[in-house]
Amino acid sequence: VEPIVAAAALPAAPALFELSLFGLSAPFADAAKDADGNVPIWFPVASTVAYFWVAGEVRKIRREQERKAMARASKAASEAAQRKVESIPPEAWAKLVVCLVIDGLGDSSFLFPGLGELSDAAYAPLEAFLLNQLFRSNAIASLGFIEEALPFTDVLPTATLAWVLEEFFADSPPGKLLGLDKNPEPEREKK
Repeated sequence: VEPIVAAAALPAAPALFELSLFGLSAPFADAAKDADGNVPIWFPVASTVAYFWVAGEVRKIRREQERKAMARASKAASEAAQRKVESIPPEAWAKLVVCLVIDGLGDSSFLFPGLGELSDAAYAPLEAFLLNQLFRSNAIASLGFIEEALPFTDVLPTATLAWVLEEFFADSPPGKLLGLDKNPEPEREKK
């Protein structure tokens, strides 16, 4: 049985390169010596203060850069929205007024307690017809019918939401799904 050799008696693993060849001392060896209790009492306090000061400075710089980036993004979004609103033709604004009237008539059923949901059953087909005529979309017409026919869903402004979707997000996936895309892609020829 061979005796157990203490770890201190084992030879040190060879370094990949010797720092002393370059006139440098091993920094980890110095740190290990300090870790044995030779650390000055002020060192942990000073390093903690330094850490929090540096972290605070980094936060200040980050906040300033984020503020500048948000200001640029906000300005660009505001200008793009302004250009979009200015590009909407008068006919589309008239269409918005009609949409608001359609939604207002649908919500007016709440003015008659007890008759509200019954009047919705009569108004649902009319709203579906009007939405189909306005947007040329069976999907929007169906949503309008369902919104009016279901109880307690009158508060949803279906026509106005469809107008916003058509004017601002027609080329988005929901706009395309609902048939509001003003520039539909040509159908590919089937082979």
